Order: sequence, then C-alpha cells, then structure tokens
Amino acid sequence: MRLARALGDRVTSWRYERSTDARGKRDLRIDLLRGFCVFVMIVDHVGGEDSWLYVLTGGNRFFVSAAEGFVLLSGISMGLAHRRVIDGTGVRAMLEKVFGRAWLLYALTVILTITFAAASSALGTPWSVQATPASSGGAFALSVLTFQRSYSLTDVLLLYTLLVLAAAPALWLIARGHTVLVLGSSAALWAAAQVWPRGVPTPWVVVDGGFPFAAWQLLFFGGLVAGFHRQRLEHWLAPRRLIVMGIAVVAALIAAQSIAQGLGLATAVDTHQLLFDKNDARIGRVLALGAAASFAFAFVTLAWTPLRRSTGWLFLRFGHHALFAYAVQLFVVAFWSSDLMAPLRLDRENALFQAAAAGMVWLACVGWSAAQRSWRSIFPIRAGGDRRIRLAGAFPAVALVAVVFGASASDLGEGLLPTGIGGPTISGRLASSHVVRALDGGRLEEGSFYSQRLRRTMPFAVYVPPGYDDDPTARYPVLYMLHGGSGTNSEWLDYGLIDAAEALMSSGEIAPMIIVLPQGDQEYWIDHVVDAATGSNGAKWGSYLALEVVPQIDVRYRTITSSAGRAIGGLSMGGHAAMELPMNFPAIWSVIGAHSPALRPVGDAPTYLGSGADFAARDPLSLIAAKPTLAATYEWWIDAGDADPWLAQAAAIHAALDALGIASVLRVAPGDHSLSYWSTNAADYLRYYAGALCARVSCGLIARRG
Repeated sequence: MRLARALGDRVTSWRYERSTDARGKRDLRIDLLRGFCVFVMIVDHVGGEDSWLYVLTGGNRFFVSAAEGFVLLSGISMGLAHRRVIDGTGVRAMLEKVFGRAWLLYALTVILTITFAAASSALGTPWSVQATPASSGGAFALSVLTFQRSYSLTDVLLLYTLLVLAAAPALWLIARGHTVLVLGSSAALWAAAQVWPRGVPTPWVVVDGGFPFAAWQLLFFGGLVAGFHRQRLEHWLAPRRLIVMGIAVVAALIAAQSIAQGLGLATAVDTHQLLFDKNDARIGRVLALGAAASFAFAFVTLAWTPLRRSTGWLFLRFGHHALFAYAVQLFVVAFWSSDLMAPLRLDRENALFQAAAAGMVWLACVGWSAAQRSWRSIFPIRAGGDRRIRLAGAFPAVALVAVVFGASASDLGEGLLPTGIGGPTISGRLASSHVVRALDGGRLEEGSFYSQRLRRTMPFAVYVPPGYDDDPTARYPVLYMLHGGSGTNSEWLDYGLIDAAEALMSSGEIAPMIIVLPQGDQEYWIDHVVDAATGSNGAKWGSYLALEVVPQIDVRYRTITSSAGRAIGGLSMGGHAAMELPMNFPAIWSVIGAHSPALRPVGDAPTYLGSGADFAARDPLSLIAAKPTLAATYEWWIDAGDADPWLAQAAAIHAALDALGIASVLRVAPGDHSLSYWSTNAADYLRYYAGALCARVSCGLIARRG
C-alpha cells in the first residue's frame, strides 16, 4: 500500500503544474508538441518505406499528419500571444504586430520558394520534376512574388502567411466579443469547401499550391480562438476531461466512417478519400486531429517531467524555433533526397537517415540560438525595438527577392532557377537515361528515377522515334505500354513491339511517337487498399504511374504535354490498368487500348483491390457505369484471342460502353492468352494508337505542337 502511494505521488509530481516550467509566460507544452510536429515532418519528408521512427510519426500514413497539428498549434500560439498584447497595449499594437509578422512571412516564403526550387532542381530531388512548367525563370519568380505559385514543401508557408494576414481582423473581432461570428464563418467556409469546392470564391489560383485556404483555415482559426480564450477553457483542459473528449471524438470518427462506408457501397466512392483526404482537410482528418490533440495534451500534462528530460532537448528546441527549423529542413531534406545521396540510399531510406536529417536541423537550431544570444549581447533591444527590427529586417529580404527576380530575367539568372520549371524543352536531371540499343532510325533508352510514392528507384525504357534529333523544336505524342502480371518492362520488347515500331515509323506507315515501357512489378498498376488482414499497405502504384512517370517523361523528352497527345495500353494485368487508370486519373490520357485484359472478379482478384466499394473504385466495368461522361471522352480499343479465358469479361466492357452510346472497338482474333497472340498483333496495336493520336493532335503539325 505504501509502495503504491509512493508511486502515485511520484507520478503526480510529473504533472506540468508541479514543475517550475508552469510559472513562465509561455506554455512549454505547446512548444514541445509543435517541436514534435516539426520532427515528424522532417522524418516523413525524408521518407522511406520502413523505419523504426514510423512508430512515432505514422509515416504520413496515419489518419492525421503533423501538418494539421502544426497549423492548429500555430493558431493556438498566436491566440495566446496576441491576447497578452491586446490586454497589455491594446488592439492597435496587436494589429501592428500581426501585420509585421505577415510581412516578414511573405518575404521569407518568397525567398524560400525560389531558393528551394533552385536547390531542388540542382540536386535532382524527386519533386523537382513534378513542378508545373513556367514559360521562363522570370515568369516563375514573378508568380512566386505575387503568390500565384508555390512549390513542394513551401506551399504550407504560403498558406501560413495568408492565415496570419487573415488573423488580424479575426483577432479584432474576437477581442470585440464576436468569437461566435469568427468560428461560424470559419466553419461555414470549410463546409462549403467540402461540399462545393468549385463554388467557393477564390481571389486567385495558386499553381502547385497543395493546401486550399478555404479548407485548412478551420484548423488555424479553431486554434486561434482556443488560444485567445485559454483562461476560459482551462476547466476543459484537465487531463481527465481531455481523455473523455478524445474518446468521444474517436467514437464520432467511427460513426462517420460507418456512414461513409454505407454511402460508398451505394455510390462506389472511395470512402477513405471521402473521409481522410489530406489536401481538402476532410471531416475524418478534422476529427482525428481533435482526438490526437486531446490525447497528446493530456499526455504531456501528466508526464511532463520525464518527457521534458528525455525529449525536451530536441522537441523544445524545434518548438522554440519552429519556423527556422522548418526552413532549414527544406534544404536538409533536399540533400538527403538528392542524386548525390542516391548511391547510399539503396532505394530505401531508414531510421538512421531520418535521424541524421533531424540531427542536422537540430544543430542548425542550436547555432541559431547561439547567434541570437550573441546579437542581443552586442546590440541590446529596448522596449518596442524588437518589432522595429523585425519590420526593418523584412526590407533587405524583399530587396534580395527583387535581385533574384531581376537576375532571373537575364540569361545568367535563368540558371538560378530550377531547370524543371524553366520551360518545356529543358530536360530534368532526376530521370536519368542512356542508350542501350541504337536502331536504324530510332533508339531504345533505359532510365530510372526515384519514386516518392513507392519510396524506391524505378526503371523505365523509352523508344525514341526516327528523326527525333533532326528538329529540336519537334514534339511527339506518347504511348505508355504496360506489361502483364508475370512480366517486366522488357516484356513488350520480347513481343517485338519496338521492332514493329521501328519498321512502321521508318517506312512512314505510321507517324512517329515516343513509346514508354514503365515497370509495374505484379501490382496491377493500381493504388492498393489498406487492409491489415491481408497485409495490403496502400501502395500507390497507380499514382506512381499517373503522377510520377508521366511528368518524368514530359521533362526528359520532347512530348506533347496534353492528354490529347497521350495513349495508354497494356496486356493482361496492364490491360486492366489501361482502362482503370484513365477513369481514376482523368485528363492525363485520351486513348485507351486493352489487350487481353485480365478482369478478375471479387474473390479471384488480388486482395489489394479490396471488396465492395473499394473494388468498385478499381474495377473498369464499375467505373464506366459510375462515370459515363468521363468514359465518353476516351477512345477505346479492346481485343482478346478467341480462346482467351477472359474474353467474356472483355466483351462485357464493350457491351457496357455500347449500352451507354460510347463508341469502342472490340476485336476478337485467333489465339489465346499467350506470347504468340500479342506478338502477332503488336503491329496492329501500333497502327491503332498512331491513328487515334493523329486524329487528336494532327500528326502533320506534330513538330509545332506541345
């Protein structure tokens, strides 16, 4: 009994209120949690398929991520800080501080976006090739300066700048007693973004902006209100009440998931995306954030002393310098993801790599703290001087931006900006390739690139047509040909596709086009479901092909970069994918070819295709029925041998299209599901693709199109 009492006293002594930290002006629990979010972002941005650290971070696969937590905690911190300003010096002083902060954030966001984009391109990072092309370096810089363009990993800074700017009128309203108006307006804007995203008015479109303001502002303003009214909410922040609230939110999340699953069964929608899509801050993510925040704050309150001793050196350092740490981690992550580190990554990053990246950011924060102390000892800051120094410091920052922008308009300055966004004819460094077979007119190249979605290096082969090097302004349509379940990206080579292409294009029988042979393993070229029972981990094989391979090819080769200039085809497993991918990733391809498609029913299909609504969202026949308007935008070719075991399923696709009034070709030829059938028909496939693409992009004008 005495031992239990002593243990209880020891645990009670760990509470935050019992520590000396509770006597300070800052709530260090907020700083520690925000520092933890920075740590999680570093680990997840470095990436990797397997890591011990994912036990802590979730590997960006959990129901909520550090990004949501960071935005929420930033709002709470701002509400806490500016409540003190309003109480001490008034609303006008608060407005000056908020607008000064927004101005500094603007300058920092512009500088980091331009310099990080340049560094990413120079280092050959996985995301540099995916940036939307700009007409020139000057156009890129101008669009960044005017907040009309963002970039990978800096889009959250643009969002944060706009949130801080909007916080000024929100805090003014809250201070005047209009908290309900602020919360109601925020909730209404978020709800509108969920049910009618295109109907929400936006002042301008942000290119490559990944965080829609209308959706994400709910997290920030919810935190802003909570921070401002912290004293009134103190009663509800007791650990026991927080745990009860967390459990209640989890129950609400389970109920929402059950409702969504029922809806998904009826409408064939992706319930996981409906609830947990990160980009749109769906209701599932908001609820998951509420539960995670409740449990986390209760935990750090109850176990503050041991947490402070064991992790404070890292998380509090990150939390105190959160913005600086995030800025540094951009370049640290770019370094670890670069071509320079590719030989060491061995296709899979691990906990050691992630810990090393976090360590580099931590050392930078230690150096920054030391520099700040030295500066203050040399130049003491009088009352009110800190604000003036921050405002004055923004002017050199903007001057630097102006210099970068001015230089970018010159030939010298163009080199500062990433080649992947400098124009459509510039080759990206990430997708490296080399000639493996020179033909009479064209050539075959092999290459590879690091897939951020699959967390591994993926190979590809490309047939470059005759005459490609004769005119550097010519641009070509592209055919993506997918292999079957038992093959690799060399399968179509074995079936004579490239030899047939060389003969047909060299003779002028068909127009020249680029042919891409990507690698899909035995994964059906599809985004897998998440199912612990079967071990399916949600691997993004469909997103890899549609959102990574296609941009890689567009940067590395002179392609026609519109859907009208792209066709997709495949055999067996690849035939299934050639019909499924355009239905789930619209506006990428316009021509479809399914050769002996392996259309397996539920029970016979791989378990990672799921069941019920999950299966329907990946089944070509179900997708055609659910999205007939989209299906009508494509040109369809389906063929199979008369002895093919899946002939009936292929015919069912044709019948479904025909019933909807959508034109399609069904060709049944002698043969079965084997090499001899596909080899015999390879030339006919190429004639179909060339004819269909030429009807859409006018092959006679290929040299001037793009």
